[in-house]
Amino acid sequence: MTTGTKRVIDWLADKFQKENGIDLRKDPMALQRLKEAARTPRRKLSSAQQAQINLPFITADASGPQAPQLHPYAL
Repeated sequence: MTTGTKRVIDWLADKFQKENGIDLRKDPMALQRLKEAARTPRRKLSSAQQAQINLPFITADASGPQAPQLHPYAL
């Protein structure tokens, strides 16, 4: 895994945890989906200012499925 991919994964997980109180890095299936989802926007961010990441049903809590829609910006 590249440093850029790791940065996107950490950004996604941190933002999701802040908004939902769930650390996706502790869920192996969610973490794998984060890794897969981080690759495409990381490539797009090399030539664009913004990319969209949509992870439907990445995890669930007592209120039901959680599905973040995030827009990381180029650093």
